[in-house]
Amino acid sequence: MFQVSSEEPNTKYILEKHKNVFVPVSQDDKIKGHMANISIKSDSQPKFFKARPVPHAQLEAVEEELNRLKATGIIKRVVNSEWASTLVIVPKADSTVRLCGDYRVTVNNVIE
Repeated sequence: MFQVSSEEPNTKYILEKHKNVFVPVSQDDKIKGHMANISIKSDSQPKFFKARPVPHAQLEAVEEELNRLKATGIIKRVVNSEWASTLVIVPKADSTVRLCGDYRVTVNNVIE
């Protein structure tokens, strides 16, 4: 594998020339003004999976993350839906959690 040292003149030039690409991203940054569309196969049937129980030790961290995501407009509460995937809770080193959807058994199988 080829490795480039940041001490090489070409690397410094590239990093300086494109410094706007290498800016730190805030946790609250999100794509704005874009609505994503996922095309599914015409013969697919909606799949709804009930929520898995959240371990008691992670309950507070999960609620805090859901509240943060809701407050920043990243997610919103949905009353009814034909589709639902289970939540995957990934513990982080700083005692917070990353929330992910498990789409293997729902949407992934029917995407065109």
